[in-house]
Amino acid sequence: MKKILTLGILLITGASYAQTSEFFGGMDSNAVSAGISKYIITRGGKVSRGEGASSNIIQAVEQIRIKNVLYTYNYVFKLTPEDKGTKLDMIAYKSAYGSKPAEVDILTEQKIMEAIKGSIKGRFLYGLGFEYSTYNDADGTIIKAPKGREKGIVLTNVKYDALKQGLMPGDVIIEINKTPLNEIPLKEYASVLNAKSITDTLNLTIKRGGQNFNVDLKPRMSNNKTF
Repeated sequence: MKKILTLGILLITGASYAQTSEFFGGMDSNAVSAGISKYIITRGGKVSRGEGASSNIIQAVEQIRIKNVLYTYNYVFKLTPEDKGTKLDMIAYKSAYGSKPAEVDILTEQKIMEAIKGSIKGRFLYGLGFEYSTYNDADGTIIKAPKGREKGIVLTNVKYDALKQGLMPGDVIIEINKTPLNEIPLKEYASVLNAKSITDTLNLTIKRGGQNFNVDLKPRMSNNKTF
């Protein structure tokens, strides 16, 4: 709905706009969304997100000064998750203050896409979903880390290799790489479930009902830069 309203405003104001699309192979929508936000925000722009059915719609606005003239550019991004990556549709348009300067070609839709690619940080995911909490380290530092350091990390959702290995929401992680959670140094515990490379592996001791079992997980290149 937001996208339709935006297009309606464009038609009324006579602003110039164009649309381009690209498929980000091997990347999930969270990574693409983060890349969009980083690109816009680091340039001094503002980003807003939809809710509910429009949660994959991202709108942004930024002002660019070209030859002492301040131009306002607006963007509407639509992310569509697919099996092997994320499809990104982008509408970029100049607001009603004037037409985009023909002699300046630094903000074409294709170049914006290239900039977004460069803003996406590659990550490797095991497919584990869980809640976070905050902890006080011995030096007084407040650290954000998986919730359940004392009683176990409850999985809220699973995908990728975690799903393939039979894990389910409600399963509880009680050990990581054969070490009880509360014996892992806090700063290490904060990131131990995040793979740093595609060659990493993770051994988990899982509690389900009255039984414990072990699984070995391999990360997925879901956020690797494979364009």
